[in-house]
Amino acid sequence: QAEPDTRGPYVGYHIPRAGQANWPTNRLPVSLLIHETLETPTIINGDTFIVRPLGGGFVAGQITFSFDDVLTFTPDAPWQANTTYEVVIPAGGIKDAAGNGIDGYQFTFSTGASVGGNHAPSIQSLTATPQPLSPGGSLTASANATDADSDPLEYRFDFGDGSPKTAWSASTSAMHSYAEAGHFHLTVQVRDDENAIASRARRITVANAPSDTTTQSAPLVCADASRRVFTINPDNDTLAAVDADTLAVQYEVPVCDDPHSIALAGANLWIACHGDDGIDVRTAASGALVEHLDTGYGSAPSHIAATPGGDNVYVSLHGPGVLRRYDASTRGATGSLTLGQTAGALAINGDGSLVYVARQISAENDAEIWEVNTAGGMSLQRTLRVRRFGGDENADGTGSGRGVANNLRSLAIARDGQSLWFAANKANTERGLSFSDDLDEDNTVRNVLVGVNLADGSLLRQVDIDNSDSASAVALSPFGDDLLVALQGNNEVAVFDALNVANAAGSGGMTTRLAAGLAPQGVCADATTGRSFVKNLMDRSLSVLETADLFDAGDISVSGSTVPTVSSEVMPASVLAGKRIFYNASDPRMSAEGYLSCATCHLDGGHDGRTWDFTGRGEGLRNTTTLRGRAGMAQGNVHWSGNFDEIQDFEHDIRGPFGGAGFMDDADFALANSPLGPNKAGYSVDLDALADYVSSLGHDHLPRSPFRNPDGSLTSEAEAGRSVFQQQGCADCHGGTEFTDSEVGPGNLHNVGTLRSSSGQRLGGPLTGIDTPSLLGVWNTAPYFHDGSAPTLEDVFTVAGGPVLQAEDGAISGGASMTPDLVWLWTDDSMKSRAGVDFSVAGNAVEFAGIDGGSGDTGAVELRYSAGYQALQSFTITVSGIGYPVQLPNTGNNPGWQHNRWQRFRLENVAFAPGMNTLRIESTANVSTTIDEV
Repeated sequence: QAEPDTRGPYVGYHIPRAGQANWPTNRLPVSLLIHETLETPTIINGDTFIVRPLGGGFVAGQITFSFDDVLTFTPDAPWQANTTYEVVIPAGGIKDAAGNGIDGYQFTFSTGASVGGNHAPSIQSLTATPQPLSPGGSLTASANATDADSDPLEYRFDFGDGSPKTAWSASTSAMHSYAEAGHFHLTVQVRDDENAIASRARRITVANAPSDTTTQSAPLVCADASRRVFTINPDNDTLAAVDADTLAVQYEVPVCDDPHSIALAGANLWIACHGDDGIDVRTAASGALVEHLDTGYGSAPSHIAATPGGDNVYVSLHGPGVLRRYDASTRGATGSLTLGQTAGALAINGDGSLVYVARQISAENDAEIWEVNTAGGMSLQRTLRVRRFGGDENADGTGSGRGVANNLRSLAIARDGQSLWFAANKANTERGLSFSDDLDEDNTVRNVLVGVNLADGSLLRQVDIDNSDSASAVALSPFGDDLLVALQGNNEVAVFDALNVANAAGSGGMTTRLAAGLAPQGVCADATTGRSFVKNLMDRSLSVLETADLFDAGDISVSGSTVPTVSSEVMPASVLAGKRIFYNASDPRMSAEGYLSCATCHLDGGHDGRTWDFTGRGEGLRNTTTLRGRAGMAQGNVHWSGNFDEIQDFEHDIRGPFGGAGFMDDADFALANSPLGPNKAGYSVDLDALADYVSSLGHDHLPRSPFRNPDGSLTSEAEAGRSVFQQQGCADCHGGTEFTDSEVGPGNLHNVGTLRSSSGQRLGGPLTGIDTPSLLGVWNTAPYFHDGSAPTLEDVFTVAGGPVLQAEDGAISGGASMTPDLVWLWTDDSMKSRAGVDFSVAGNAVEFAGIDGGSGDTGAVELRYSAGYQALQSFTITVSGIGYPVQLPNTGNNPGWQHNRWQRFRLENVAFAPGMNTLRIESTANVSTTIDEV
């Protein structure tokens, strides 16, 4: 700020309220809201902060001041019954970081039916008009207060923008002009002639009215004009319409298979039919079918949205990674654009000229959002990339962590059209014992809210959402000044201050977290009532949150109700119960702090596209497998090492890395505390139900391949490939209806040449091979192999295993340096074994002797490296005297000196001599490269 801070802190709000009676005696804390950074050593119980019975000494207790500006006093002993207490904050005692003393403040409360002593004033209302207010406009604040003792009252207003408080006055109103946009806390204080003070606060919104109406894909639509909320029910394949005012269900009708998203265009609803490879167009009035549009075999439509004007409808086809456009009137396709893998969530700007499409499963190091220009036949204008989160602000801890934003399922454009927001998982795949510290419940998968500046594509803000799982949706309040984020695994909606989130520290302007139903996956706000409607997948319901006062005045006391949207459940009871458990991270039996559930990595039974370091689990690097098509144990033991012979064995992960209490009784678990040992089935009804849900994911849950003919038959190329498959004996292991020879039991493992040193162990013992994975749905499960070392199916036929060497273990020469990972800022703790070799000028080298070439043949050398500055880094890789010049591409380090983005470079057709070989890696020009592994 330009001027010195001379403004003292003050009490803005407190619990108990002034004059509150019947306060519980069970050590319930006293909490005061003080919007300032306080010098905590100046908060001294009995001196600068006093709680005492009237006429008595101060109460012993503990004082804390949290990052969200709440000062909390907890008494050491229960409050005395039928006693009036006074809270006294002496003027000037508590100080802020600039040394300013606090305004004096006091109030009373009682544990009995009445409050003794002088009564503080009671404030009935605090109003502000107009609301919202444009910057520069004039606001009138008015308060209404009474005093039980009929004492004369004085008022003082604080407008929350740093301007001086008004002087104490008998006037009940004051005027003020705000220069800048934002949310501000307007506070009124009322005192009597004995200096007993009461206060009340409310939020003031200062912002220009939204210039654009934007749209987004979602599983529900708040249709303000027709006063209805429309929602789809994926498991039950129905569409429901709910009256936005009376909350009556107007109709529920059957629709297509596995509806994923819904949009309103004119008088019709458009539904993305993920399981039917099509779109249902239905009348909004009754849900009657107008037309079913075929989108092509294996297209798997996932998200759908109409332009704000309703003239065009866009749908993302998850299978082929295509964005398709339809004319809303004729229902004919008018454009198609191939974007890439797992094309999903949509957001459309105000004039419909730009469509943003999220890549649901992110690349290894970046989340991606495609910006599509809709003019003519449509074209890709740019790709917005959100890099892996690292640095000091994302250091692994209990309140933050590193990782890549993944599972992007919702996009929202700010009302001013200047920024794009999404919420996602944050997968910390560069943590584990191969790197440094082991994965734990705080640092495996976290949640993140992300804002992107649409002017230049830069990161506007990222907010770590602590103690949360699977952020599934983001939406805006009617005025666009609040962001609503559905937290699927926590059954909550988090509310963020959209006007201040880009500049707020810590929790990023989080206002509150509101209770919803089980597994919320969508949210929309109704402009007329101010209500927020939340789509709950596993409750089969809409949560109705009465957020009008929250949006208007910042009141976080939000009530709610529930509207069932499924009249007849089709899932068997045990399967439904198991799926509810599968999605629920807030169940303490599943997760200690609400970070992890089965659905965190296996959304809808699928996979997250990540490779995890499970060395701490007695395994190694492990690529997440899909559950779809496996039907639980129908394809034999689970996991790449075949280390579980029943789904109930996941009790080990739940009790271990998840930090959960577990679903079995401890005594029962002690009797079956070994995977592949005594069965756990039958000990816990809920654990068995979880197994029932996983076992329900049979062949009918497999995604159809878009690489087949339109009728689902094999193409001629695929037929030729099948012949090769059979001729080469692939079916010896990948045979039968399940395309695997895996069995339930001790394990049927094969060493087919993919094992590496980093493959680790099996249940803490030797890993002799890999359990054969099924090929069903394999087109949709990249990356491949147990350690994710084959990025594509094509790579499966070239990538092989072998010894993995830590670069720092080689002989370093020519000025190269062994770089220990001591500086967090430099590497984000992302190097294996926390060390590597740094190359900077020509002649830097590292050399390894004793590389076993067997009987001599061609092989490959693979590097894990990080490179900055130059577009290409020049090296020569020499094996037993034969040199291979190579160019290592820049890995995108920004700034270039940071080596925290890693890629793999693979040199094929390297000749290895029989017996022992020498491998040398040498830079041949100025470079900025760190090699971690070879």
